[in-house]
Amino acid sequence: MPFAFVLESLRKEHECVHYFETGLWDPRTDVSSKQALRSGFDHVFCIEAHPCWIELGKVEFEEDISKDRYHLIHDDSKNMRQHLSHPCFKDRCLFFLDAHVDNDQIASQTTKCPLLDELDAIQCLERNDHVLLIDDLRILSQPHPWGESRYGGINFIEKIKERIQIINPNYQFKTLPGATPNDILCAYIPIPSAICPDYDHLTPENQKYLPCNYEGEVYRISTNWFSAIPLPNTPQRIMEIGAYHGGNVCSLTKTYASHPESTIHCVDPWYDYKEYSEYKQQQHTNYKQFILNISKLEASDLHKIHIHRGLSEHIVPRFDDDSFDIIYIDGNHDKRYVLHDAIMSLKKIKNGGYIIFDDMQCEDVHRSVQMFVHLYSLNIKEIKDIEGQVSIKIKKEI
Repeated sequence: MPFAFVLESLRKEHECVHYFETGLWDPRTDVSSKQALRSGFDHVFCIEAHPCWIELGKVEFEEDISKDRYHLIHDDSKNMRQHLSHPCFKDRCLFFLDAHVDNDQIASQTTKCPLLDELDAIQCLERNDHVLLIDDLRILSQPHPWGESRYGGINFIEKIKERIQIINPNYQFKTLPGATPNDILCAYIPIPSAICPDYDHLTPENQKYLPCNYEGEVYRISTNWFSAIPLPNTPQRIMEIGAYHGGNVCSLTKTYASHPESTIHCVDPWYDYKEYSEYKQQQHTNYKQFILNISKLEASDLHKIHIHRGLSEHIVPRFDDDSFDIIYIDGNHDKRYVLHDAIMSLKKIKNGGYIIFDDMQCEDVHRSVQMFVHLYSLNIKEIKDIEGQVSIKIKKEI
């Protein structure tokens, strides 16, 4: 069935890389498989027992099947475990469990509702933090859903939650809209946040690097780099991709850009665009908050800041190559954009300069940095992990 919520937003919220669903339905309609393909998952898997839906699916998804992006499996999902050998299941996946016997062509199957079999298969995976969606709570709340009698008169929903927490006791639950409101159970492991909600939540040591009347959210600030990057005593040229409310920018004026001739170039669109749904309809407010915060800096620090309002792919190429000492990447966390920002930054950084990536706990960021390191290993002198971030020292000697 199609989703009644924005699947791409859920993927980004929980940092899922791949998608697996049980039960396809008629692929000529806008089924959930199609929505998953549009939502940016690397691989989409679907297991379906109905032979007619399989044959139609081969036609509907022919292009994505040929690209090895869509994987259509003809089998009963009670056998799901034998189809989970693909290496992508080492990444966090979103599983949509929606298989049940509800039509004549598969009515002969003895397993009417294979949910517990599917959860057993997921339990066998190496990772235990996948996101799990269970459809049709309105039916699962009834005795013997779809005529499933193997388990007696159990409370199916409570049994499902119990089984999920055997996979990982840290799973939390929420509901999402489906055929009716609150018809989909979502089981997820909360992802640690890097946000300090406001100035008052910073340590007194870090507060001194921001204006005392700073307002808005504060992410990790440049003091986090002290263990990896020595403080300079010469003018520095610094670029920050993704400035948000300006917390890190303000701190830089007191740390790595403390020299009066240093410059900080802030690259951020501060507007909504199709490929970035976070802070939707809040970007204008975010920009006003950024301007308000940097305006609280002393005049001697304020003049160091140069604002470039636009997408990094348009702004960064305008800078001279080999002209920056530090580039901080904290923009769009989709892996395509992280890698693109990194490759552009490599051209702009000086020999011996540092590229820093924020939010390494984000799956897309982590994968992008791994790919960048693999592709440009000859340009990497040193890599240091620094509490949710990575600092890479660049070498450009021939």
